[in-house]
Amino acid sequence: PYLAGNGEPGDRAVSPWALGFSGLAAAMWVHVIVGIVVAALAAGSLWFFGNRPLSTA
Repeated sequence: PYLAGNGEPGDRAVSPWALGFSGLAAAMWVHVIVGIVVAALAAGSLWFFGNRPLSTA
């Protein structure tokens, strides 16, 4: 799997399936829920702040 950074324990940015702990239900669900929350925040940011006019006059 792709490892960002220098391989320190906090540097890994990969899914639980790539790390091999999809069998650990708690860790898997934490990753899934955090991913959904991040995607929702990104979508909301684009929806509310993504297409504003430069001027209204």
